[in-house]
Amino acid sequence: MNSSKSPGLAGFGILKNTTCHTEKKISVFFSIIFMTVGILSNSLAIAILMKAYQRFRQKSKASFLLLASGLVVTDLFGHLINGAIAVFVYASDKDWIRFNQSNILCSVFGICMVFFGLCPLFLGSVMAVERCIGVTKPIFHSTKMTSKHVKMMLTMGQRKWD
Repeated sequence: MNSSKSPGLAGFGILKNTTCHTEKKISVFFSIIFMTVGILSNSLAIAILMKAYQRFRQKSKASFLLLASGLVVTDLFGHLINGAIAVFVYASDKDWIRFNQSNILCSVFGICMVFFGLCPLFLGSVMAVERCIGVTKPIFHSTKMTSKHVKMMLTMGQRKWD
Protein backbone atom coordinates (compact mmCIF):
# COMPACT_ATOMS: atom_id res chain seq x y z
CA MET A 1 0.00 0.00 0.00
CA ASN A 2 2.86 2.40 0.79
CA SER A 3 4.95 1.42 -2.14
CA SER A 4 4.12 -0.28 -5.38
CA LYS A 5 6.16 -1.06 -8.42
CA SER A 6 5.92 1.53 -11.13
CA PRO A 7 4.64 -0.03 -14.39
CA GLY A 8 7.40 1.46 -16.52
CA LEU A 9 10.20 0.64 -14.10
CA ALA A 10 9.08 -2.79 -12.92
CA GLY A 11 11.93 -4.51 -14.69
CA PHE A 12 14.51 -2.47 -12.80
CA GLY A 13 12.96 -3.16 -9.37
CA ILE A 14 12.52 0.56 -8.60
CA LEU A 15 9.69 1.27 -6.20
CA LYS A 16 7.36 4.22 -6.54
CA ASN A 17 6.27 5.80 -3.28
CA THR A 18 2.54 6.44 -3.07
CA THR A 19 0.54 7.39 -0.03
CA CYS A 20 -2.99 6.27 0.68
CA HIS A 21 -5.61 8.90 1.59
CA THR A 22 -6.45 7.12 4.87
CA GLU A 23 -2.80 7.35 5.94
CA LYS A 24 -2.95 11.16 5.62
CA LYS A 25 -6.03 11.24 7.84
CA ILE A 26 -4.20 9.07 10.38
CA SER A 27 -1.22 11.45 10.28
CA VAL A 28 -3.50 14.43 10.96
CA PHE A 29 -5.20 12.51 13.73
CA PHE A 30 -1.91 11.61 15.43
CA SER A 31 -0.61 15.17 15.11
CA ILE A 32 -3.78 16.52 16.72
CA ILE A 33 -3.68 13.91 19.50
CA PHE A 34 -0.02 14.54 20.35
CA MET A 35 -0.46 18.31 20.25
CA THR A 36 -3.57 18.13 22.48
CA VAL A 37 -1.96 15.78 25.00
CA GLY A 38 1.13 18.01 25.16
CA ILE A 39 -0.92 21.16 25.67
CA LEU A 40 -3.18 19.59 28.31
CA SER A 41 -0.32 18.02 30.27
CA ASN A 42 1.71 21.24 30.21
CA SER A 43 -1.34 23.26 31.27
CA LEU A 44 -1.86 20.90 34.20
CA ALA A 45 1.82 21.17 35.11
CA ILE A 46 1.65 24.98 35.02
CA ALA A 47 -1.37 24.94 37.34
CA ILE A 48 0.41 22.61 39.78
CA LEU A 49 3.61 24.68 39.69
CA MET A 50 1.71 27.94 40.25
CA LYS A 51 -0.02 26.47 43.30
CA ALA A 52 3.27 25.13 44.66
CA TYR A 53 5.02 28.46 44.01
CA GLN A 54 2.38 30.30 46.04
CA ARG A 55 3.06 27.95 48.95
CA PHE A 56 6.88 28.13 48.76
CA ARG A 57 7.32 31.72 47.52
CA GLN A 58 9.76 32.77 50.26
CA LYS A 59 11.65 29.47 50.57
CA SER A 60 14.60 28.04 48.72
CA LYS A 61 12.33 25.88 46.56
CA ALA A 62 10.93 28.95 44.82
CA SER A 63 13.87 29.27 42.42
CA PHE A 64 13.56 25.62 41.39
CA LEU A 65 9.82 26.05 40.85
CA LEU A 66 10.42 29.12 38.69
CA LEU A 67 12.90 27.21 36.54
CA ALA A 68 10.50 24.28 36.27
CA SER A 69 7.75 26.71 35.23
CA GLY A 70 10.02 28.14 32.54
CA LEU A 71 10.69 24.64 31.26
CA VAL A 72 6.98 23.80 31.15
CA VAL A 73 6.03 27.08 29.45
CA THR A 74 8.73 26.56 26.83
CA ASP A 75 7.49 23.03 26.18
CA LEU A 76 3.90 24.31 25.96
CA PHE A 77 4.85 26.88 23.31
CA GLY A 78 6.76 24.17 21.45
CA HIS A 79 3.65 22.00 21.30
CA LEU A 80 1.47 24.95 20.27
CA ILE A 81 3.67 26.32 17.51
CA ASN A 82 5.11 23.11 16.06
CA GLY A 83 1.82 21.26 16.41
CA ALA A 84 -0.14 24.03 14.74
CA ILE A 85 2.22 24.09 11.76
CA ALA A 86 2.15 20.31 11.40
CA VAL A 87 -1.64 20.07 11.71
CA PHE A 88 -2.11 22.93 9.23
CA VAL A 89 0.06 21.29 6.61
CA TYR A 90 -1.43 17.80 7.10
CA ALA A 91 -5.03 19.00 7.27
CA SER A 92 -4.82 21.28 4.25
CA ASP A 93 -3.19 18.48 2.21
CA LYS A 94 -0.69 20.94 0.78
CA ASP A 95 2.08 20.08 -1.61
CA TRP A 96 5.15 21.61 0.03
CA ILE A 97 6.84 22.45 -3.25
CA ARG A 98 3.91 24.50 -4.58
CA PHE A 99 2.69 25.74 -1.20
CA ASN A 100 5.99 26.89 0.30
CA GLN A 101 8.21 27.82 -2.64
CA SER A 102 10.41 30.18 -0.65
CA ASN A 103 10.82 27.63 2.21
CA ILE A 104 9.87 30.23 4.83
CA LEU A 105 7.39 27.98 6.65
CA CYS A 106 9.81 25.07 6.51
CA SER A 107 12.58 27.25 7.95
CA VAL A 108 10.32 28.57 10.71
CA PHE A 109 9.26 25.01 11.53
CA GLY A 110 12.89 23.87 11.68
CA ILE A 111 13.98 26.80 13.84
CA CYS A 112 11.06 26.22 16.21
CA MET A 113 11.85 22.51 16.48
CA VAL A 114 15.48 23.22 17.30
CA PHE A 115 14.72 26.07 19.71
CA PHE A 116 11.90 24.30 21.56
CA GLY A 117 13.91 21.08 21.58
CA LEU A 118 17.06 22.62 23.07
CA CYS A 119 15.45 25.07 25.54
CA PRO A 120 14.06 22.35 27.85
CA LEU A 121 17.47 20.65 27.83
CA PHE A 122 19.17 23.91 28.76
CA LEU A 123 16.62 24.68 31.49
CA GLY A 124 16.92 21.12 32.81
CA SER A 125 20.69 21.59 33.06
CA VAL A 126 20.24 24.91 34.86
CA MET A 127 17.81 23.22 37.26
CA ALA A 128 20.35 20.51 37.98
CA VAL A 129 23.07 23.09 38.68
CA GLU A 130 20.68 25.06 40.90
CA ARG A 131 19.82 21.95 42.95
CA CYS A 132 23.50 20.99 43.17
CA ILE A 133 24.33 24.44 44.57
CA GLY A 134 21.36 24.14 46.93
CA VAL A 135 22.66 20.85 48.32
CA THR A 136 26.40 21.55 48.41
CA LYS A 137 26.35 25.24 49.39
CA PRO A 138 23.06 25.91 51.19
CA ILE A 139 24.04 29.27 52.72
CA PHE A 140 25.24 30.66 49.40
CA HIS A 141 22.09 29.31 47.74
CA SER A 142 19.73 30.90 50.26
CA THR A 143 21.42 34.31 50.07
CA LYS A 144 22.37 34.59 46.39
CA MET A 145 19.89 32.38 44.53
CA THR A 146 16.73 34.30 45.24
CA SER A 147 13.64 34.10 43.08
CA LYS A 148 14.39 37.66 41.93
CA HIS A 149 17.70 36.48 40.46
CA VAL A 150 16.04 33.49 38.80
CA LYS A 151 13.33 35.69 37.26
CA MET A 152 16.01 38.04 35.96
CA MET A 153 17.96 35.13 34.52
CA LEU A 154 14.88 33.68 32.80
CA THR A 155 13.92 37.02 31.26
CA MET A 156 17.49 37.71 30.13
CA GLY A 157 17.47 34.32 28.42
CA GLN A 158 14.28 35.32 26.64
CA ARG A 159 15.72 38.68 25.57
CA LYS A 160 18.81 36.99 24.20
CA TRP A 161 16.65 35.08 21.69
CA ASP A 162 14.60 38.12 20.60
